Amino acid sequence: VAIVNRSAEAMLAISASAALGQNLSAVLPHVGRVFEIGRKSGKPVYREQVTFYRAGAERTFNVQITIEAGDDGSEEKSYVVTVDDITDLVQAQRSSAWADVARRIAHEIKNPLTPIQLSAERIKRRYGKVITEDREVFDQCTDTIIRQVEDIGRMVDEFSAFARMPKPEMKAIDLRESLREASFLVEVSRADITFERIFGSEPLKGTFDSRLMAQAFGNVIKNAAEAIDGLEQKDGSHGIIR
Repeated sequence: VAIVNRSAEAMLAISASAALGQNLSAVLPHVGRVFEIGRKSGKPVYREQVTFYRAGAERTFNVQITIEAGDDGSEEKSYVVTVDDITDLVQAQRSSAWADVARRIAHEIKNPLTPIQLSAERIKRRYGKVITEDREVFDQCTDTIIRQVEDIGRMVDEFSAFARMPKPEMKAIDLRESLREASFLVEVSRADITFERIFGSEPLKGTFDSRLMAQAFGNVIKNAAEAIDGLEQKDGSHGIIR
C-alpha cells in the first residue's frame, strides 16, 4: 500500500499511517483477495463486488483494480485499487425487486376474494330464512367469512399499492368482540376442543386496531390448541380452552 486517500480511510475505517507499506491483504483481506485475482487475470481493469463488515455494519463495495504500465516501457507495473460503497444502491435494487414480487403476489391473492365474498353473501340471503336449526351459528359463520374476506381485501390493496403491511386503524372498540371473533375462528375448525368464554358483562373499551387485536388473540388461542394436541388425553376427554 503506497497511497491511501481520506475517503478510503473514512469509508473503510482504516488508518492511512498504519496501512502504508503493508500488504493489502493484511489491511483489507476481502479487497486483497480481489486484488490478487485482478493482478493474475492480466486484464487492464478488473471489477468485483464484495460484502464485509465495516464499523459494525455489513456493507457492499464495488472493488476495481486498474493496472498501469510503467513509464518508458518498463515492465514494472503499478496498481490502482478503487473502492466504492454501493450498499444503498444494492438495497434499493433489492427493495424494488421485492416490491414488484409483492404486487404480483397480492394480485394473485385478490383474484378469488370477490367470488368468495359474493358466494357467502348469496348463501346468507338464499338460506338464511329457511334455516331454523343452529341459525345463530349459520349467521356467525357467514358473517365471519364476509368480514375476513373484506379484511384480507383491504390488506391486499394496501400491500399491492405500497408493498408494505397496512398501518393500524386505531378505533374505540370493545376487546370482547375481537376475542369473540378470534376464538370463533379457531373453534369452527377444532370440534375436538371445548371453548368456554367468560367475558363478563362490562365492556372492555379501548383504542385499538380490531384486526390486529383479533390476529393477536387468534395466535394465542392457536398456541393453546397446539399445546393441547401435544398432551395425551388418557381418559378420552376433550381439551378445554377457557
